[in-house]
Amino acid sequence: MAQAGQIDECPNCPGVYKPSEYPVCRECYQQNLRRPAAGQIREQRDQYADESKGWDQQPQPEVTAPTSEAARVIGQARTNLTFHQQECENHETSTIQYLIMPVLAGLGWDIHDPAQVGTEYRPTGNRNVRPDIALMYNGAPVAFIEAKRLDRGYSPDYREQLSKYAECLGDGSTAVLTNGRFWQICSVSGGKPLLRETIDVNRGAAEEVAAKLSDALSKSMLQVDVGNTSRTTGTSQQTAPNREKIRGDLRRYRDGEAERQGMSPYVLTNAIISLIAEQCPTDLRQLREISGVGPATIEQHGDSIIRIIRGR
Repeated sequence: MAQAGQIDECPNCPGVYKPSEYPVCRECYQQNLRRPAAGQIREQRDQYADESKGWDQQPQPEVTAPTSEAARVIGQARTNLTFHQQECENHETSTIQYLIMPVLAGLGWDIHDPAQVGTEYRPTGNRNVRPDIALMYNGAPVAFIEAKRLDRGYSPDYREQLSKYAECLGDGSTAVLTNGRFWQICSVSGGKPLLRETIDVNRGAAEEVAAKLSDALSKSMLQVDVGNTSRTTGTSQQTAPNREKIRGDLRRYRDGEAERQGMSPYVLTNAIISLIAEQCPTDLRQLREISGVGPATIEQHGDSIIRIIRGR
């Protein structure tokens, strides 16, 4: 038996002894030696997450609509934030390649098709404006994205740059300022960018971040926004929604989907349809707030429901 003061029991391994002058046994010591690399990565990520550098300009709304594919895209973006951090801090093109384009692809855009995603786009009649990325629909831009290096903090000069882009976009379009991690989403009205929210890719549940970005920049939602605005622009007063028509359209949609997929027609019950028609949500965030509308309904039918309400 060991003499007191010469060896002690390891605090992590019952029954395993260690020299008194060491805090743990040899096995625990070797395990600790293998941990620093992962720890350093977490430390770098946490350090950057704690500093918004002025990008986060207003509080974030609560969103809960999990979609596995969208969450996977955000997970990949977070991985790229860690492993391509130095490249994206040194080069704006790396920010676009590793942090922005993968997110756009996850939101439904074909980043290899210039008819959908254009780079260094030149608006007609304005040679002084050249946004880094233009999202296109029917041959016209529906959103401009200005990219910055990952290490760049927010600057009012950037918003001034975004204002010039907004002058070249129609009402209902979107202007975005991003360094790959923080995405400032602005709605365009009267040729001016109006800040809607700032989305931090690296903070919060991946499903929530994906839902926010999908509401703001997904291909389907941007096309709906611009199409709806183009029909109403110039009217002095927006007409009230025809709730009976919406209710009927939603029922026909539900019955058609049930027949097409061989499912029960009560995925959307009459009660839920009535609530949707009564409240007339105009985006997925508002739709989620309706009692009885769960994540599965949002994922499978959300975009279609919003199109029906908007008259598309």
